[in-house]
Amino acid sequence: MEKRSVNTKTYRNYVNLQYINDRALRDPRAFVEESEAVYAEELRDTALAIAAAPSKIVLLSGPSSSGKTTTAKRLRGELSKLGIRAHHVEMDNYFLDTDRNDPTIDLESPERMDMTLLHAHLEALDRGDEVPVPHFDFTTGRRSGKTEPLRLMKDEIAIFEGIHALNDALYDKTSAHAPVGVYLSARMRVVEDDRVIVEPEWTRFVRRALRDASFRGTDIAGTMGLWPNVRRGEVRYIMPFKHRAELMIDTSLDYELCVLAPRMLARRAELDLDLLSAQGMGALPSVLERFLPLDEQFVPQESLLREFIGK
Repeated sequence: MEKRSVNTKTYRNYVNLQYINDRALRDPRAFVEESEAVYAEELRDTALAIAAAPSKIVLLSGPSSSGKTTTAKRLRGELSKLGIRAHHVEMDNYFLDTDRNDPTIDLESPERMDMTLLHAHLEALDRGDEVPVPHFDFTTGRRSGKTEPLRLMKDEIAIFEGIHALNDALYDKTSAHAPVGVYLSARMRVVEDDRVIVEPEWTRFVRRALRDASFRGTDIAGTMGLWPNVRRGEVRYIMPFKHRAELMIDTSLDYELCVLAPRMLARRAELDLDLLSAQGMGALPSVLERFLPLDEQFVPQESLLREFIGK
């Protein structure tokens, strides 16, 4: 079985369903540890590449539920081991004031970002100047007025994390101190009899649906309703720019559907099968039934999967 490659422009991860179930049944602890080790190795290699770059700015992008928040935080840990202090800045704080109840507004569009301010802050930080990082209040749809001062000293960098991080409005690779671009996504495809039965987008949907139902006040039906717009935004605003990243990270974990499937199936009554079919995921419930469950006690507390299932 071909495994994912680390930090290359072309990377694939096809994993056989029988292999997944055999590992989950026979030695779940080792299966989890080996899967986590692959992701950890990618983080270490990425940190080394960032440390060798001349820029103080890292722009980290990826589609919904690709694990951007956890990856950014764990990259900070890996960089710390190399003597580099990394600041994590969520680009969502650069949203423009928005009426989030206005159905005519495309919330996935980079036009909802204050690109002028963000670009100015990136340049100022790379020069060593201090900037006031804004704070966006999602409950009101407006900036709160609070700011956080940030200046990058020697051996310090800033990781700006957001879906538009690699957009042309921010990312100029021709600059002498061009930011380091990092693109990540869950790339695992589960196969059976040489046929793909789980696409990466399905796994990300399950991740997001469970996370939002547990921690963000959006039920499964709500996530299903939002998903077409999320996917449309990814196709329009994220994926066209992913090739610009020098570094790529596959955040999928070979064992994860053995953990996620039982949780999703427990909420099966909330799934609208017609809506799933319209989004090309009609087979999702029946496919999830085919994954053997894996006890969550084996999932490390620092695992990226905890972003979606909790501690």
